[in-house]
Amino acid sequence: MQIVFIAGQAGLGKTTVAKMIAEKAFGLGLKPVLESFAKPIKDAAADKGFTKEEFPDKYRRFCQRLGALKRSQNEDYWVDRMRRRLVEVKQEEDADISSGVKYWERVVIIDDCRYLNEIKLGTEENAFLMFLSRGRKAVKAGAWRNHESERLAKEIDNNKLSPFREMFSYILDNDIPFSELEAHVQEITPIICGLDAESNAECDCPSCRAGDFDTNALWRELLDSLDEMGGEEIDDEETE
Repeated sequence: MQIVFIAGQAGLGKTTVAKMIAEKAFGLGLKPVLESFAKPIKDAAADKGFTKEEFPDKYRRFCQRLGALKRSQNEDYWVDRMRRRLVEVKQEEDADISSGVKYWERVVIIDDCRYLNEIKLGTEENAFLMFLSRGRKAVKAGAWRNHESERLAKEIDNNKLSPFREMFSYILDNDIPFSELEAHVQEITPIICGLDAESNAECDCPSCRAGDFDTNALWRELLDSLDEMGGEEIDDEETE
């Protein structure tokens, strides 16, 4: 099973890139599985009648509040749910292998990695960690940009020397025409999915250097850095 985590600011095309990877992966004989940490939250929003297309502000506010509520009760609530989901997908893959299914290998693509503990899960699962950067593209302004869920991605985008950039296997600037983005994603998908020999080569990325340092100490240091950046919660009146 291959796993891909995609991080980046809201509205920059993470889901679009995830679908591009899935389409190419399917053509390579893999079984793509599109997942997100926020899927249960989005389902709850839909039950309340809030859709991203019809009520974008209410939808986003509801999702952020529900996500924050569960994290206040258990910081790893959504991470634990995703961990269990990955186990389920692996079990499905094992069942296909046992049944002699020709195309059995899954590639799980998670398109909404926003928090440090989510990235840590990706590291623990040996996932390919991609950051979708705005590059020179302007992003839509809004009070919700100040929410804690945007803090990490903003720091990585706005500070080219940020230590958080070192956590990622690949940083892709999405400031190019759609056709060029699509062609580029198709080109790198075999590497992302572990099908290209280059992906098995030793490199100097943090994941490959994991045995050379205390990874827990690294995460503590990054977490302290993130706390120092601060952040604001959304004011109801700002999003009405």
